[in-house]
Amino acid sequence: MGARAAARKHGVPCYCLAFPGHRNVDLSRYLMLSNVYKPVAYQLLSHWPACRDLSLEPAVVREVADDLLVRLRGAGSFIYSPGKTLEQADVRTRLGLSTERRLIVAYTSSLDEMLASQMVMNATDTTIPDRPQPFRDQIDWLTQLVRYVGESDDLQLVVRVHPREGANKRESVVSQHLAKLKRAFSAPSPNCRFVWPQDPVSSYDLGEAADLVLTSWSTIGLEMARLGAPVLVAFNGAISAIPQDDFLEWGPTPPAYFGKLREVLERPVTFAQVARAYRWYALSIFGATLDVSDVVPASNFAGLPKFQTPREATTLEQILIHERDVCDLNIERLRASQTPQSNERETSELARQLRRVSTS
Repeated sequence: MGARAAARKHGVPCYCLAFPGHRNVDLSRYLMLSNVYKPVAYQLLSHWPACRDLSLEPAVVREVADDLLVRLRGAGSFIYSPGKTLEQADVRTRLGLSTERRLIVAYTSSLDEMLASQMVMNATDTTIPDRPQPFRDQIDWLTQLVRYVGESDDLQLVVRVHPREGANKRESVVSQHLAKLKRAFSAPSPNCRFVWPQDPVSSYDLGEAADLVLTSWSTIGLEMARLGAPVLVAFNGAISAIPQDDFLEWGPTPPAYFGKLREVLERPVTFAQVARAYRWYALSIFGATLDVSDVVPASNFAGLPKFQTPREATTLEQILIHERDVCDLNIERLRASQTPQSNERETSELARQLRRVSTS
């Protein structure tokens, strides 16, 4: 951050190279950032309306599915949930849930992500689009949600508190936010159950059983959307650049939010929605990256590869020397890849990958 600030002060171009959070961490791709990541994410979001109907190449569809398989297995230092189980018993049975009521699963997020992001933006004088939020914070959201479900005659709720809130494989401390959640929701509530960080319950087992998935701003919402679950987001733009689309719905006020809850709950998920979820993942994760897998032999390769000129050398020169924007270049490539057969090829590969994910 100090080097970046000094470069900006003296008008020197400055780029940050980082690895994207794909397949846990993908060491065969480089994020090419001329700024901190947040404004780049919102830049990609601004391109979404023009990109949402552009089909992905089959190889990209496979890569997006690869990421899902890593997450479902609970593998990787940035994946906190236990892996999906292969037990035959439905998670409803294991948790003693009703088989008569429809199941809503709400996933919280760790508050430190928002605080750290805000600190970085303040330090770099970075602003992002401001959206009115339906709830003050996650506790306000969950309080209203618990009340709504408790008064319903057809719903039940499981709240999956983010495993990172407790001691985990990366951090040995318990978050202050977890203490606030336990104070607010320690008493039993009708038709509601909290799954705390230490509970050995897979977030993916819960998602499989859910009739509707709710998230604060967690990326698990996009994971579930890629798996074909209906998803409603509580805090749109609070920390993540999230498109307002049919695979990640949102409401700007409490009445609008709960109206959307019912609407999305009753609306079947379509194949086209899943395709759009795949496309958004590809744009948001790959849109600011260059693929150097011809040099780095595997996504988890941490050694020193044998030197060779990467196939992206010319593109790298365009970015670093001629100040071309990596997002613009990748979107140009996406547009150029479209053919009359693109949608059919994407559809065929997406069906194949959904079968692969469901049987792996």
